[in-house]
Amino acid sequence: VSQLSIEWWRDHISYLPQEPEFIGATLRDNIFGYQNTELDNDRINFVIDSSDLADFIQSHPDGIEMVITQQANELSFGIKKRIALARALVNDAQIIFFDEPTESLDAKGCERIYKTIQELKNDNKTIIISTGDPNIINMSSVNIDMNKKPNPEILKKNNV
Repeated sequence: VSQLSIEWWRDHISYLPQEPEFIGATLRDNIFGYQNTELDNDRINFVIDSSDLADFIQSHPDGIEMVITQQANELSFGIKKRIALARALVNDAQIIFFDEPTESLDAKGCERIYKTIQELKNDNKTIIISTGDPNIINMSSVNIDMNKKPNPEILKKNNV
């Protein structure tokens, strides 16, 4: 694994952390990072729409150029999670890891996550999710029950 280039990892794998972290920079930089200049408007709009950030961005006078502090204390947890979701969707990766994606989100935020997961499934992406959310568990084709100790149980569904 260590022999693979960091660029390969960034191009093929995305991660939505349970606790998003930020840099003291603009919202654009926090979402698009090093890919900032490589993306066309269609991809930028897709990421903003898929993460349900459009209304938030339009409501701020500086829009996507608003400055976020490193701790992002000025943002609600739901907005932080949406920004992290946008970041995870930027590179159109084949493998996506979600760590408790709906934790602490309101109903609208959860629905956005469910819809995004379904869209990723429809695009034949590999999605690995750590969750206790029964809606996500029901959407999956394979579940690993980590509560079974010391050997987790692998449960496959044939109808998903």
